[in-house]
Amino acid sequence: MREAPDSCPICARGEPLDVLADFLATWITAGEEAPLPGYACVVSKIHVTRPIDPRNPQFKRTTDDLARMRTALLDALVA
Repeated sequence: MREAPDSCPICARGEPLDVLADFLATWITAGEEAPLPGYACVVSKIHVTRPIDPRNPQFKRTTDDLARMRTALLDALVA
Protein backbone atom coordinates (compact mmCIF):
# COMPACT_ATOMS: atom_id res chain seq x y z
CA MET A 1 0.00 0.00 0.00
CA ARG A 2 1.42 3.37 -1.01
CA GLU A 3 0.73 5.86 1.77
CA ALA A 4 1.87 8.98 -0.11
CA PRO A 5 0.67 10.09 -3.56
CA ASP A 6 4.23 10.96 -4.61
CA SER A 7 5.21 7.27 -4.40
CA CYS A 8 2.08 6.03 -6.20
CA PRO A 9 2.55 4.99 -9.85
CA ILE A 10 -1.14 5.59 -10.61
CA CYS A 11 -0.97 9.16 -9.27
CA ALA A 12 2.26 9.75 -11.20
CA ARG A 13 0.68 8.49 -14.45
CA GLY A 14 -2.64 10.29 -13.84
CA GLU A 15 -4.76 7.16 -14.19
CA PRO A 16 -4.38 3.39 -13.98
CA LEU A 17 -3.71 1.06 -16.89
CA ASP A 18 -6.41 -1.00 -18.63
CA VAL A 19 -9.37 1.27 -17.78
CA LEU A 20 -12.71 -0.34 -18.67
CA ALA A 21 -15.02 2.27 -17.13
CA ASP A 22 -14.65 5.82 -15.91
CA PHE A 23 -17.08 6.58 -13.08
CA LEU A 24 -17.51 9.60 -10.79
CA ALA A 25 -15.07 8.57 -8.05
CA THR A 26 -13.34 5.53 -9.52
CA TRP A 27 -11.93 3.82 -12.56
CA ILE A 28 -12.71 0.17 -13.18
CA THR A 29 -9.76 -1.71 -14.63
CA ALA A 30 -9.07 -5.21 -15.87
CA GLY A 31 -6.21 -6.51 -17.91
CA GLU A 32 -6.67 -8.93 -20.79
CA GLU A 33 -4.94 -11.58 -18.69
CA ALA A 34 -7.39 -11.32 -15.77
CA PRO A 35 -7.10 -14.32 -13.42
CA LEU A 36 -10.87 -15.06 -13.48
CA PRO A 37 -13.84 -14.14 -15.69
CA GLY A 38 -15.32 -10.92 -14.37
CA TYR A 39 -12.19 -10.01 -12.39
CA ALA A 40 -11.87 -6.25 -12.14
CA CYS A 41 -10.11 -3.71 -9.97
CA VAL A 42 -11.71 -0.57 -8.56
CA VAL A 43 -9.25 2.34 -8.41
CA SER A 44 -10.06 5.58 -6.59
CA LYS A 45 -9.55 8.81 -8.53
CA ILE A 46 -8.12 10.47 -5.45
CA HIS A 47 -5.20 8.94 -3.60
CA VAL A 48 -6.61 7.00 -0.68
CA THR A 49 -5.23 3.98 1.13
CA ARG A 50 -8.67 2.72 2.20
CA PRO A 51 -11.30 3.67 -0.40
CA ILE A 52 -14.13 1.84 1.41
CA ASP A 53 -13.47 3.68 4.67
CA PRO A 54 -16.51 5.85 5.56
CA ARG A 55 -14.05 8.66 6.47
CA ASN A 56 -12.97 8.80 2.80
CA PRO A 57 -14.42 12.06 1.40
CA GLN A 58 -15.71 10.16 -1.66
CA PHE A 59 -17.08 7.14 0.22
CA LYS A 60 -20.67 7.52 -1.07
CA ARG A 61 -19.56 8.03 -4.67
CA THR A 62 -17.20 5.05 -4.40
CA THR A 63 -19.94 2.74 -3.13
CA ASP A 64 -22.28 4.01 -5.87
CA ASP A 65 -19.58 3.20 -8.45
CA LEU A 66 -19.20 -0.29 -6.95
CA ALA A 67 -22.93 -0.87 -7.38
CA ARG A 68 -22.71 0.25 -11.04
CA MET A 69 -19.77 -2.08 -11.63
CA ARG A 70 -21.59 -5.00 -10.03
CA THR A 71 -24.62 -4.47 -12.25
CA ALA A 72 -22.50 -4.18 -15.40
CA LEU A 73 -20.51 -7.34 -14.59
CA LEU A 74 -23.63 -9.34 -13.80
CA ASP A 75 -25.25 -8.16 -17.04
CA ALA A 76 -22.15 -9.12 -19.04
CA LEU A 77 -21.51 -12.49 -17.40
CA VAL A 78 -25.03 -13.80 -16.83
CA ALA A 79 -26.52 -12.78 -20.17
